[in-house]
Amino acid sequence: MNFGWKPLASIALCLLFGCRESMLPANGAMPEIAIQKGTLDLRSTDPTTLGALPLRGDWAFFWRQLQPAANEEPLAYGPIDVSWTVAFSEKYSQVESRGYATYRLRILLPATASHHVWGVRSMTQTGALTIRLNGEPVLNDGLPGTSLETTDLKSGKGQVLFRLPDATTGELLLEFTIASPDHPRGGAGGPVHFGSAQAIERLNREGQAMDLFLATGLLLFGIYHLGMFAIRREEKAALYFGMFLLVIALRTLLSGEYLSRELWPSLSFQVEMHLGYFTYFFAGVTALLYFHFLFPARFLTRFVYVLCSIAVFFSILSLSPFVSRGDLAEIVRYYHSITFLILITGLILCGLALKKKEPGSLIFLLGFILLVGAALYDILSNLNIVSSSSALFPLGLMGFSISQSFLIYKRFSRTFSEVALLSARLRKTNAELEEMARVKDEFLAHLSHELRTPLTLIQGSAELLEMSEPDELQKNSVKRITEGSATLSSYVDDLMLVTDVQSTPDLQWTAVDLAACCREALNAVEGMAAMQNITTHLDSPEGLTIEADSRLTQRMILNIAKNAVLYNVPGGRLSISLEDNADKVKIWIRDSGPGIPVSEREAIFEKFHRLGEDKPGVGLGLFLARKIAQLHGGQISLVDSDSGATFCIELPVRQLSR
Repeated sequence: MNFGWKPLASIALCLLFGCRESMLPANGAMPEIAIQKGTLDLRSTDPTTLGALPLRGDWAFFWRQLQPAANEEPLAYGPIDVSWTVAFSEKYSQVESRGYATYRLRILLPATASHHVWGVRSMTQTGALTIRLNGEPVLNDGLPGTSLETTDLKSGKGQVLFRLPDATTGELLLEFTIASPDHPRGGAGGPVHFGSAQAIERLNREGQAMDLFLATGLLLFGIYHLGMFAIRREEKAALYFGMFLLVIALRTLLSGEYLSRELWPSLSFQVEMHLGYFTYFFAGVTALLYFHFLFPARFLTRFVYVLCSIAVFFSILSLSPFVSRGDLAEIVRYYHSITFLILITGLILCGLALKKKEPGSLIFLLGFILLVGAALYDILSNLNIVSSSSALFPLGLMGFSISQSFLIYKRFSRTFSEVALLSARLRKTNAELEEMARVKDEFLAHLSHELRTPLTLIQGSAELLEMSEPDELQKNSVKRITEGSATLSSYVDDLMLVTDVQSTPDLQWTAVDLAACCREALNAVEGMAAMQNITTHLDSPEGLTIEADSRLTQRMILNIAKNAVLYNVPGGRLSISLEDNADKVKIWIRDSGPGIPVSEREAIFEKFHRLGEDKPGVGLGLFLARKIAQLHGGQISLVDSDSGATFCIELPVRQLSR
């Protein structure tokens, strides 16, 4: 016997993902009960053991009738949990996707039925729904009408609990009137259950608990991955996967058990409907970007961004209040091809990653198979190829989310391990550099000390030669020896002082007359200044005294004054002025030279840095000056000026020890 491929596909997918609905009675197996010709015979069943019975089978179907007469003949008999276009339009041409109809079921109950509370539950129907019991309306989700204007559209979901009057004959007439004037799917299609009130309530709680579990789980996973992205911004896969999970969490609240209605009671059906379509379209955007950044392939980049642009366009379109539900439903049928391309792109990227043996590609594939299967079932359900089950995609997505969370966790774990390894290497390198710096400083200190002795001998010998009345040639030689040894001696002094100030020496605190220090510095550079015709000037109040190390303070001012002469222009000017404030003093040293380029203003204070190779010195003057100022709790800064260079030395005023 040939059953066709559609039922087999439905069975295979159900076996793969399982079903959410609780269809078993409380005490065990479901009894074999069938609806035949619009009648369900439950007279031989025990009401206390009857669970939530799925009402599958041949309901009486009344096309384009809102409330048919009790004795009226139906157009046909068929299922309510399948769209009427699938169930009836092939045989009855007048049955169209857009319209309204009434499904009727005659239920024969046992004699003790009036002693029990019963319930009826409808999952989502594609339109407005009214449920009637024995001709009396007991539930409205929306209001069915004969046209779009007279129909108040809703999702066609709800449940009602009731008790039969004592005068009942044990027969119940159950009617579902459904209107879908704008949807291409065609009215019905959601599961309907009948049973004891306890079983129906349990089924409702289980459905809500499942949706709440899925939405909460997806929400937490989404926030977790956004937090991972906040920690490491380079990991964009975590960003898009987190967004994907948040979008699907919102979709779960907007479909299935419609928990959004309980969370946001004021949310209108129109907003709820538009948001539902938006989550489907935008989920494709975030999923595709996640695939792209997880396993990037350069040759697919342009294709990925084209697909994303299309999905973004549909996402924006779905939020437009001028697009009707029917139009969006038609768009969805065409958008399924985009979803299919997104899934295929993900599989291609995963296949390429597997071929390259990239870490995590196998984990991705296993989770992706769950997602693709669930999405495929959702699409087949939307196209009326299989019966609807909106829970499969969230369930498949939960499996996918867990696998991808594990994958991204492994990527971050590997990154953190690499960071820890690099940090250890960096600490080792820093320790080695510190050791090298220590050895270098020790070497410089030792070298400076060892150079001091031969320099003293050279200088002493030059002085003896000068005292022996040499001839003119010898005088010039002696002069060069004296000047060279003096220069070399100043370099040695600088090297020894560098070692001294870097080891945080004990300062010899004493009362220091700053004006005297400045005069001595100007006297020391007077010869150099005279050679370039540079005039010097000191502006200082008398008696300006601070507590400091006299030797180092003198050296600090002298180093800057030397630079002001070396880098000045012929006929220029060097001035030093003092400014006395309540808690600090400022020493201003200005020259009229070419100034210091902006790019060099921080580098000039570094060790061994020189502005020009043609200038004498080893580049330690300003480095030593700043170090000395810092040892005294002060600072040196280069101040912007119209011409030349201006240095400001700030030193705190310390109270002299008594």
